Amino acid sequence: MLCFLMPARCYAVFGFFLLMSMSTQALETIAPEALKPGMKGYALSVFQGMVPERFEVEVVDVVPGPWTAKRTLLVKAASENAVRKIKAYGAGFSGSPVFFEGRIAGAVAYGEQFQQEHILGVTLIGDMLAELALSERAGDVSARVACGTCELLPGAMITIPVVRGDIWMGSSGTVTATVGDKVLAFGHPNQFVGEHVVLPMHRAEVNGVMAKLDFSHKIVTPTADEIGALIWDGEVAVVGRLGQKAPMLPYRIRYAEKTFNMEVVQHIEILPGVVNAVLGKVVDSMAHIDPEGLDLLVKYHIDWPDGERFDWQQRCSVKQLAGQTKTLLTTLFSGHDAVQRIDIELDEIPKGQVAKIVHVRFGPEAGKQAQSVPLYVDFLLRSGERVQRVFSVPIPSAYGAAIFPLQLMVGDALRPNVSTSPRTPQQRAAWLSSILRSDELVLLYPGERGQAFYAEAGLTRQVIRLPWRLSGTANVEIKVMHEK
Repeated sequence: MLCFLMPARCYAVFGFFLLMSMSTQALETIAPEALKPGMKGYALSVFQGMVPERFEVEVVDVVPGPWTAKRTLLVKAASENAVRKIKAYGAGFSGSPVFFEGRIAGAVAYGEQFQQEHILGVTLIGDMLAELALSERAGDVSARVACGTCELLPGAMITIPVVRGDIWMGSSGTVTATVGDKVLAFGHPNQFVGEHVVLPMHRAEVNGVMAKLDFSHKIVTPTADEIGALIWDGEVAVVGRLGQKAPMLPYRIRYAEKTFNMEVVQHIEILPGVVNAVLGKVVDSMAHIDPEGLDLLVKYHIDWPDGERFDWQQRCSVKQLAGQTKTLLTTLFSGHDAVQRIDIELDEIPKGQVAKIVHVRFGPEAGKQAQSVPLYVDFLLRSGERVQRVFSVPIPSAYGAAIFPLQLMVGDALRPNVSTSPRTPQQRAAWLSSILRSDELVLLYPGERGQAFYAEAGLTRQVIRLPWRLSGTANVEIKVMHEK
């Protein structure tokens, strides 16, 4: 199987302040035409700590593709030391610079699983420098980081966090080279091919390499030393700028009595997924019982730059949490460039507050036009208790069919009755008011002419708030007696 030597994903809570230095001399490159099979060279990467180590490689060939539309340099281990190190190659090694005759040829970026000869694909430096030229359109910003000596060695580790603070989440890879205040790394895309981005860039420490038969990866801890920002995510390289500060927004999760304070990237396209991923990690680690059987009361608080505040709460199961949060945030953020703050609070719901619809029936065997008939609904609580509720359902005065059907559903199973994503405060308010909750029982049945909620189906709805998170659905019907 073909694999990117993708950036290692990092999850860490603590970091260390460590500084590295580099030479800012002009980048000396070697052309692919000068690379001949059997030529010996070396590569640099960090295997432990923060200091890059050297290992020997040998040119196999320069070939078209195979991983991009461009040419790729293939190299293999050229010594026992190199064989030992390349066996451990995998995620986090992307960007490791490769040198021949003292000049840089490119960056290790690709590999295959279950190899016998440990051949690595190297992105050519000329293609990476072309990405550097494209990044020039990314204008600098006035915000700067106080990083002391903002320098990096070729072969050093960096982390691009999308979340940092009490929880870290992001991607880590290797520095290929620095040109002025620009950093070339990875040898392949990070997440956004061909996009200008502004994501934080930190130094990182390698705690070790998890060697696996299929695909190894570095175990990485980002340091607190922010040294710049990623500004370009290209096809064959990412580009960072030393000293530039990336905008971040506060993100807080409270789970019961425990609070996690973090910062998350101000990138509206990935924000819903990132917020959702961290939320899932918190629930998995904090749940007092098996998360599969857990129900939560979730409260969302979002501040917008214009001073508007969004507050909404929902009962849901852990299984529903990811889909609910991502849908909610994706819809809310659609058409917006920035969010000011995100707070999410989670509390576990006791067993007795979860109920399943188990039986439904109308009271009489038949009803009449313009008459309200009782509907009996039995609920089974998770505690084992069975509870019955009675609701009144009106049969329309002009109803002409012989059978009157009714469907019961849980509120969160219905889509909001809004056709477009909300962009203005007024649209957001309308959209929120149309969202039904998981503690709301919805009765769908034929309505009076001209008063149907779902006009295309001729159905109206009755929404009943109950003291439980609900599950299940049911269909029931009653005969209608017509006056002769």
